[in-house]
Amino acid sequence: MVNRKTNDPLNYLGVRASTPPNMVTQQRAPLPTDTTGPDGPFILGDFWFDSVGEQLYIITNSSGGVATWKSFSL
Repeated sequence: MVNRKTNDPLNYLGVRASTPPNMVTQQRAPLPTDTTGPDGPFILGDFWFDSVGEQLYIITNSSGGVATWKSFSL
């Protein structure tokens, strides 16, 4: 959402992120059954860092108790 003090289009204050993504660090890669983290269910865009394999993952789908995690190259 755009953050403005008034309706003047020149009074632009930036974009407010509704929720920053969560980051979980574990010593393993995520599994399809990893749908819940320490703060509750993962939401799309949350990150998982495998500290042993040094891989970063993002959750792209979570439905029916099955999560889809995509890896990034670091």
